[in-house]
Amino acid sequence: MAIAAIASICDAQAFDRECTAPTPPYLQTHGSQLLVDGQPRFLVLVSYFDVMRATPAAIESDFAFLKSKGVDGVRVFPTWIHEAGLPSAQKPDATLLDSDGRIRSQERWDHFRAALLKAAACGFIVDVTFTRDMLNTVSPFPVAKYRGDPILTRCGGGTGDRAHGLAEIACRLKGPTYPHVFIDMQNERNAGNPGMHLTMAEVRGIRDAIKAVDATRLVMVSHGGGNTADTLAVAREARPDVLAFHDEQREGWFTHTAAHIQALKSVGRPIYVQEGARATLPGERFRGARCANTTPEDNPLLKGLVAAKQAGAAAWTFHTDAGFRLDTESFQRELSACSREMEFLNGVAGAR
Repeated sequence: MAIAAIASICDAQAFDRECTAPTPPYLQTHGSQLLVDGQPRFLVLVSYFDVMRATPAAIESDFAFLKSKGVDGVRVFPTWIHEAGLPSAQKPDATLLDSDGRIRSQERWDHFRAALLKAAACGFIVDVTFTRDMLNTVSPFPVAKYRGDPILTRCGGGTGDRAHGLAEIACRLKGPTYPHVFIDMQNERNAGNPGMHLTMAEVRGIRDAIKAVDATRLVMVSHGGGNTADTLAVAREARPDVLAFHDEQREGWFTHTAAHIQALKSVGRPIYVQEGARATLPGERFRGARCANTTPEDNPLLKGLVAAKQAGAAAWTFHTDAGFRLDTESFQRELSACSREMEFLNGVAGAR
């Protein structure tokens, strides 16, 4: 039997062993807490951005691996294009939506749906984060198409080209199959590429469109690193269910985490530290952590996790570039090449 076939069988066995949940976890909010199946839980998620290009076998292997480390879920980007806007960018043909806001194909929907179901079998919560800016680098992506119209979704009787945007996705996720999914309406809606930006009115419009289709779906919108003022403003004006906060990516960022969380507590909703520092890639500006394990007693990623939990956050994501490109690179191989990241994963259970 070929080595690849043997590896595939072993991966399937690992998934079948680790991921045995009979029903998906049910995510809710209660005041400043996140509840899973009715019980408060501090959640630790992991970046797995390029889920739309990962093979089904790789998803099973990676999810089983993460489950064995004691994490609670993954953060995925259905409209992710690695290095969007650059000559080296991935092709957009794997994304869930096209630049007109339509579901790209039944095959793409089936792939996305299958990943969510595999996550459910692992008992994972899934942060589904959207990135209008990336498709906007391919062709103009109007906010109206990105938002969608609840009346024109399948839930409202729409079909074909008339059903589009996040409203249509919310319609397809409605019901008892996906209670473990919550939605970030736009990653860092006010930072970087102008095509990423959404006004407060636009955020509120997207939120209202999703809620019109499925009032129970938890939604949020994230902001650039360390921006508590905008996070508070959007919480009050657009009324997301969860405050998705991005910490700074700089040396010792975790020493500021408690102050950020304290500033956000006035809203009385769950605070989710959705991105923090990550290990820096060669040639990048410093992102707050290094792969080299030069001081074993002082893992900054574990410090970030502990700081967020102790300050009263409801959830925290391990932000890693290992999931940035899953069509040509292995998630687990990329992680294993960064000793700090593997040290973090091996220490999650003891740090919670």
